[in-house]
Formats: sequence, structure tokens, C-alpha cells
Amino acid sequence: MIRLIAAILSITIIQAFSCCGCVAQVRRAHMADGVYRGECLDYGDSPVAVEVTVVSGRISGIRVLEARDDEYFRMAMGVIPDVIWAQSTEVDAVTGATVSSRAILGAIKDALLRSNVQGTGGEDAVR
Repeated sequence: MIRLIAAILSITIIQAFSCCGCVAQVRRAHMADGVYRGECLDYGDSPVAVEVTVVSGRISGIRVLEARDDEYFRMAMGVIPDVIWAQSTEVDAVTGATVSSRAILGAIKDALLRSNVQGTGGEDAVR
């Protein structure tokens, strides 16, 4: 029984981090101006969608378009001002809302990858 529970928890954790576990930093010089949508899955396969606005090669705004509404996700939204200030997805997750924070960061990364692919940087702009 313990092995079954451990296996189920392992699968759940792997799914939760499947699109968010490799939150890479996007080189700012390669972000093309525009508004980009990004998506990732939160805990329990709940979709998270964001809209990232890039102006003059800098992240100027991030808006959550779709997400589950609970206290952990509301706490996790604290990463958004950090990303704008740092101009990077390499920021700390919110304590107590780590999985949701990583889902938001994964969605932001996805949007920024789209800005690179549509701009001049291509996927090489992500490290």
C-alpha cells in the first residue's frame, strides 16, 4: 500500500512539473516587442495561461488569463512583479505555493519563448 501511494505521489509530482520544471532564463536582448500568450499546467493538470507584454525588448506587463482560483494560486501570483523587476523567469517561487509559482513561471517562459521565436533570437535565445 505504501508503495502504491508513493508511486501515485511520484506521478503527480512529475505531471505538476512536466512543463514547469525547466523554467529557463530568456535573454532580454532577443525578446521581440508584442503581446504573447503562454501556457503551463498547474497541480492537478489545471491550465494556467498568461499574457506577457514586451515593450522595447523588456517585459512591461504580465496578466493571468486562466487559472484555478484558490489561495495557493493567489499567493503564487507574487512571482509576477518579481519577474517584471528581474526581467527574468529566474526568480524564487513563493513559499507555500511553490507548484503554482512554477506553473506561472512556466507559462511566462512559454510566452517569452514565443517572443523569441517570432523575433530574431530563435530558440537559441533561451538558456
